[in-house]
Amino acid sequence: MPNYYHIKVRRDTAANWAANNPTPAYGEICQETDTKRKKIGDGATAYNSLPYDQPGNATTSSAGLMSAADKQKLDGIDMSQYAKLNSPLFTGTPTAPTKSGYDVSKQLATDAYVLHQIAAASASVMVRCIFSLSANTVQNIINNISECVFMAVNGKAVAIEKSQKLVAGINYVDFVFNTGSQIACSKIPDDAFGGISNLTAAVLPERIIEVGIKAFSGCPEMNMVYSLSPFAKIDGTTFQGTNLLKAYVHKAFATYYQADAEWTALNCQFITF
Repeated sequence: MPNYYHIKVRRDTAANWAANNPTPAYGEICQETDTKRKKIGDGATAYNSLPYDQPGNATTSSAGLMSAADKQKLDGIDMSQYAKLNSPLFTGTPTAPTKSGYDVSKQLATDAYVLHQIAAASASVMVRCIFSLSANTVQNIINNISECVFMAVNGKAVAIEKSQKLVAGINYVDFVFNTGSQIACSKIPDDAFGGISNLTAAVLPERIIEVGIKAFSGCPEMNMVYSLSPFAKIDGTTFQGTNLLKAYVHKAFATYYQADAEWTALNCQFITF
């Protein structure tokens, strides 16, 4: 009948191992009874200087191996407070870094990134107004531009809020209007910019096909207009109450501007292109 032998490894608590700090024999297995970790001697190194044996320092799980201490920490975490990797549902106010101007990666697009892209893509169809350095409130502008649906200050898109202010240092503001189905700023509404005191110049893009009545009237500091459109014939009453000195207009309408009585009364210089 065969003989059966029980092999027991050398064992003690972690504190006792550390306090006694013996030098285990070569291949001798030393187990810590409280932490379940173990070390294997090499015959020359004291216990405290020996590394823990990795298999004895791990807990098997469906996801692989982790230390018993890490597993204990994870078991105590309420995972219901965290978003799932697959189809996560975020709550609160999650944030993300804003992508660079032409980033086409799968990185999240923040509000700032989207608004900047709209501003960049729409620049050619916006009405650009140039201001003097004195302060002017957005409230005054929005009150006069009821059909404005998008605005960018110094090239940076901003939310249209009546409580927001244009402080000193504004160089230009871009506007997009909602003119029915033609949202691409093909018409400037009537009285759109009337009475804005520190509006000094305006750039009307090529897509402008109509300028509303008195769209820029009553702007005393306005001294220059750039009409890039070969389609829009602007009425002289548009600029009543301004100090218009130069008008850059398309050559197709040069004769009309020079002969129109309202334009003549403005006594401004015409520059055609």
